[in-house]
Amino acid sequence: MSSSNKVWNETVRVRSYEAGADGCASILSICNYLQEAAGNHAFALGVAIDQLAVQNLSWVLSRLRVRMQTYPKWREEVRIVTWPCGVERLFAHRDFELFGAGGQKLGVATSSWLLLNIQKRRPARMLDVVKDFAVSDRPRALGGELGERLSAPPPSGTERSFRVRGSDLDVNRHVNNVNYIEWAVETVPAGAGTLADLQVEFLAESVGGDEVMSRCAGSGPVFQHELTRTSDGRTLALARTEWVKK
Repeated sequence: MSSSNKVWNETVRVRSYEAGADGCASILSICNYLQEAAGNHAFALGVAIDQLAVQNLSWVLSRLRVRMQTYPKWREEVRIVTWPCGVERLFAHRDFELFGAGGQKLGVATSSWLLLNIQKRRPARMLDVVKDFAVSDRPRALGGELGERLSAPPPSGTERSFRVRGSDLDVNRHVNNVNYIEWAVETVPAGAGTLADLQVEFLAESVGGDEVMSRCAGSGPVFQHELTRTSDGRTLALARTEWVKK
């Protein structure tokens, strides 16, 4: 496989419903762009979710870090560049860069993915073919740093509960990872500013009907987050957000 096939370029235009009150794409839209680009590239490489289904396998996002310099505005074009970075034990790594229409860099991201055995709902051994996709001659986004392992916030802070709706579920039949991010940032106090750095660890799945408690603690600009399932107290995701005021 040529190195050019291992690096994927995709352009999207920010739609009105993807922008927030400031007229710029939200962090949720940015994360959706990244997820879509990763899926499209995986399809081109022959290892997308629908292509792996015959092997009873699917991809799940394990860890994500996004650092934004500038958020694109409504109607602006965004070019997403993404490439596989290698395999470490059960994890496949993938990096991203985002550029504006003028070529200016908007942000970068790095991620870690697991193969899921659909029937057993457990991680599966990484496919050998995925190891061959790694791009070794390109600098890692964020230096490949996913950040330190995250911990739960202290008991103080704010919390809010969310009921999982059918529309929150993805093709793996569990809550889409972007919904976890949405529920985490919803608990950040008003006036925190603009989200500049996001780290998330996805630890467990939740399904329709579950109640999810989102807790947030911090005095700004950094906040810690934990999402738990109310029925059994299971931690579903941990996050760290850093905000800047402009």
